[in-house]
Amino acid sequence: MHPTQTLFLCALTAITGSVSGQITSLGKLTFEGPLDEEEDLSAVAILGDSLLVGSDEGTKVQILQPDPTNPSIYRVRPDLDINMLVSKTELDIEGIARFKDTNVFYVAGSHSLKRTLLEPNATKEQNLAALEQIVFEPSRFHIYRLEMDLRTLKPISKRGIGLYRLLSLNPVLKRFIQIPSKENGVDIEAIAVKGDEGDKLHLGFRGPVLRENLVPIMILDFNKPEDYKLRYLDLDGLGIRELVKVKGGFLIIAGPSGGERGEFLIYYWDGDDGVPDRGKTKSKLKLLGQLPTPRGAKAEGMTLLEETKEHYDVLVVYDGVVRGLPERFRIPKRK
Repeated sequence: MHPTQTLFLCALTAITGSVSGQITSLGKLTFEGPLDEEEDLSAVAILGDSLLVGSDEGTKVQILQPDPTNPSIYRVRPDLDINMLVSKTELDIEGIARFKDTNVFYVAGSHSLKRTLLEPNATKEQNLAALEQIVFEPSRFHIYRLEMDLRTLKPISKRGIGLYRLLSLNPVLKRFIQIPSKENGVDIEAIAVKGDEGDKLHLGFRGPVLRENLVPIMILDFNKPEDYKLRYLDLDGLGIRELVKVKGGFLIIAGPSGGERGEFLIYYWDGDDGVPDRGKTKSKLKLLGQLPTPRGAKAEGMTLLEETKEHYDVLVVYDGVVRGLPERFRIPKRK
């Protein structure tokens, strides 16, 4: 068992908390210290006995370590902050994924545009002018490969690629790359690494959601992104908010594709394409249950703690609430 998994499970004394369908809370964690944009946590991954977290409004990947006297408390190490900026704007970190148990991590920006928000105290004329403004922020259009020193917890190397050109040339996605993300434009919200085929990146899209409710997943090699493939899943109108590698496939957090409120559901996906072929699809997609979500929160970051024959234990962080409200859940498998 991984050291961090041991700490998480040692902190668990009983299965308590809310239950939604079959998904059960195993208890909450607490993040303490100077978090970057603490109400916007959107990504989490495990590094040794530490956690890596990222914010969709911030500019850093941050490292948190367990309190030696209380393993349910994780403290930010500001001296280990990893600055991800390539310009003076937010990176919009939407996913962090580790390649197997190596020292290699991938960090995904959203590759999205945004429309300027309306201001409640502004004049009508000012808000109408804001509606006309669509913002392009270069830092959002990157996927990074981080190689970490597992002893010092500092990066050895950082390399980035951008997918804007590939997206703008794709016959399906090119019509959505110029649309703001919350209006069904391109919005990459998840990244996972399928280690049994080399470090194949799987990028899950919150949007666009296409006709027949199909949402894209982009599969590529970091060193040869132009050889990418697209697969599609029908999540009943929802977008992908997180993607986590497990045995034989992936766990998906599915949620609203725009800014509307809605449920956050957990699916198991075997990795095959969901586009119909003569009325059938190759992919196996299983709904495992509804993820308990605090009011006003959005489930956007998840990492695997333990997998058994019967269940997955995961850690989830939420966007839209102070300090991410990190919580552990047990997700039973479906046969």
